Amino acid sequence: MKSFPKRQHPLKAEMDIPQQPHCPMDGKVQMYRTSTIHRTYAIVFLSIMAALWSQGYSIRCFKCSGSSPDCNASLIQCKPQYDACNTKLDLLTIKNESDDPYFSRSCAQSQYCGWSISTSFGSASTLEQSSCCMSDNCTPAIRNISFNGLKCPTKYSPPNLYPQGIESCRGDQNLCFNFTNTQTTGNTTVQVNILGCANEQFCRNFRFTSPTFLEGNVSCVDATAELV
Repeated sequence: MKSFPKRQHPLKAEMDIPQQPHCPMDGKVQMYRTSTIHRTYAIVFLSIMAALWSQGYSIRCFKCSGSSPDCNASLIQCKPQYDACNTKLDLLTIKNESDDPYFSRSCAQSQYCGWSISTSFGSASTLEQSSCCMSDNCTPAIRNISFNGLKCPTKYSPPNLYPQGIESCRGDQNLCFNFTNTQTTGNTTVQVNILGCANEQFCRNFRFTSPTFLEGNVSCVDATAELV
């Protein structure tokens, strides 16, 4: 009778396979490789962010103007030095009747936001103020412009057509400002003097507010409710 070789049990055959010796460093090598990959990703991410920052990343603001603070005609990318969106309000009142307010929106530097001034000359008075917010596409809240009971002497010269009067302050205007400037054109020298109400932000940063105040000096004192 023909004999066949005895078949080996499959489990025993698997058990007979020589096992590779375990290296205690395998786990540490794997952890090192994983950590290296994570560090590489972090370096790449930081490099990308640094490149974006070096190119001047800044917020986006609406640039427009009109009779409403909610205009959104054009969305622009601000320059790197601007970190806020600004809404500027101009209001003209003649003989106690206010014209429609005029709003203009654009990019701004937050440290120069939040100023407010009002002046008067004869039967007319003006209010200028700025409000800011610091996120993409945001709309600054319009601050209070109601009369607050405080008063300041007011003057706007030249021209010297109007006597010095009294201005009623609005909102957070709790200071009286006195702006002076000397302008020389050829042989003519003109003394500019403007008095009115202002808030603290204007008195701190008046050089960066209205174009009227780019040069000259300003001093401020507390406003009072008993000015006559």
